[in-house]
Amino acid sequence: MDINKLIGQIDELTDKMIQSHEAIYREVSLHLIEIKDIYSEYITIIPRLREIGLDIYESELLRQLQELVETIESKDIIGLYDCLAYEVRVTLCDYRRITEIMGR
Repeated sequence: MDINKLIGQIDELTDKMIQSHEAIYREVSLHLIEIKDIYSEYITIIPRLREIGLDIYESELLRQLQELVETIESKDIIGLYDCLAYEVRVTLCDYRRITEIMGR
């Protein structure tokens, strides 16, 4: 294989990777307001949830939001994936279950 051709192909691949990541950051940023709004709703009911014995802390939700913002700003694609898949998604699913039980 021609080394110049290979270098050109690698350049194309890395450009595509950057464009793909940029699109992901833009899309996540569009959802950030919704995520913040839902977290805010969740935080407002934490005192009632703690009264019935659920061990949920406002500081943990705030930490997750801060981490999400930081991974977007730093363009840390692995950190963003971890934050979305293992923290934000789980928190949103938990909140959905709680609101279903509460009849909200």
